[in-house]
Amino acid sequence: MDVSKWLGGALLEGGTPRLHARRVCRAQDDSGCAQVEERDVDAVKEALHAFLAGFGLGAGAGRDLLVERLLPGVRARRVAHPEKDPQELATVHAEQACEAWLATVLGSEVLGDQPALPVGRAAFLACDGPARWSDLVLVDDGLPDAFVAAMRAAAPSLAPAPMPGAMAAQSLDSWSLAEAGRTVLEVVDANLGWLGQARPLIAVPIKLGKAGR
Repeated sequence: MDVSKWLGGALLEGGTPRLHARRVCRAQDDSGCAQVEERDVDAVKEALHAFLAGFGLGAGAGRDLLVERLLPGVRARRVAHPEKDPQELATVHAEQACEAWLATVLGSEVLGDQPALPVGRAAFLACDGPARWSDLVLVDDGLPDAFVAAMRAAAPSLAPAPMPGAMAAQSLDSWSLAEAGRTVLEVVDANLGWLGQARPLIAVPIKLGKAGR
């Protein structure tokens, strides 16, 4: 059994990454697993649309369909955590669903220790996914080999996280007031000496008046 595919399907259907998660969700009554307060619906959809827009998916039927696919999982989370913000729940659910899907598409040999969500999103945009593969987002089964190959070829390697290090020791010479005073006097004496040796700019007085007087 492909764990990544099972996880992605469970998230889309409102389950959790635990055994029998689908069964638990489906065993709840319809009012508990399928209903969200009406005032939350618009906020949830707005959050899901914003998340999918980050994948370059423009407004339209395709994005609306993905929102509808994600809604059951958000509803289940809303019922389980009524105290949390519905938009936050929607975003977290969409992130986890796409994380599981992208992990399957890219595979561990491409991802290594890197997180699937940022790497997969960058790969999807780089391989022109919004224009060529938008109908394959969150699809687990029957993905075309061309799509998988394009995603894996476009997957970037994230920059390594900066490692903390010790700053090199710096030599700081402290100045006393006496040293500072001596430096100022030296500068003043040098300038006065230069001024004493300078030739006057006007050597001969100039008489003002008309000629012939």
